[in-house]
Amino acid sequence: GQRAFSLHGPGRVDPGRASLGPASESHWDLRIRNVALDDEGQYLCQINANKKSVRTVQLQITEKPPYNPVITIEGKKFVESAHTAYIRCNATEGNRFPEDIDWFKNGDKIDSMSYPNIVITKYRSETTLTLVSEIAIMRASARDSGTYICRSSEELIASLDVNVLVADKSNVKRGHFSNGTTHSDTQTGTDEFIGNSSPNRRSGNLFYFFVVWILCLICQSNRMVS
Repeated sequence: GQRAFSLHGPGRVDPGRASLGPASESHWDLRIRNVALDDEGQYLCQINANKKSVRTVQLQITEKPPYNPVITIEGKKFVESAHTAYIRCNATEGNRFPEDIDWFKNGDKIDSMSYPNIVITKYRSETTLTLVSEIAIMRASARDSGTYICRSSEELIASLDVNVLVADKSNVKRGHFSNGTTHSDTQTGTDEFIGNSSPNRRSGNLFYFFVVWILCLICQSNRMVS
């Protein structure tokens, strides 16, 4: 049979801003233009047919955040050589997403051609209207040290100085024997003491045996004389 639709709201919606119309044969939409905080409330939809049907929905209005562009950057300032360094940039305009974020190193724009070991990713946070961009510096080396800058579409910038630490993990010295083989000398307090005292100990032992041998000769000579 014929159906009639009626809608009841909180009573504060201007009829000039609200309209009710079919989106399909079984679906009707309420459209409110220029939504205001006063439009918040419970709305009731009633279908008058052979059997009356009533549905309610609660409309919540969130106040539009003010325009307040902000950009921040975060990451480690010191990174071990051959490790991956991550730097993250967060940019928001308060009431909308920034269009884009660009990355620079020491003033040069970062792209895949000039910096093949740097990977750039981007995603949006719907809850905070924030555009997040992260760079990953793969297998960082000394040439990757420098000032990294992120810039939003609103010309806001943030920077971070990154230092890649390049150093040996041990103080092992390597040398060569006369036959061409290599040797290692780990310089620790104990090893140095033992290494320096060994020749002295061998010299002392030789002197002791020499003195004993002389004494034995003297004793033997005395017996022969007797």
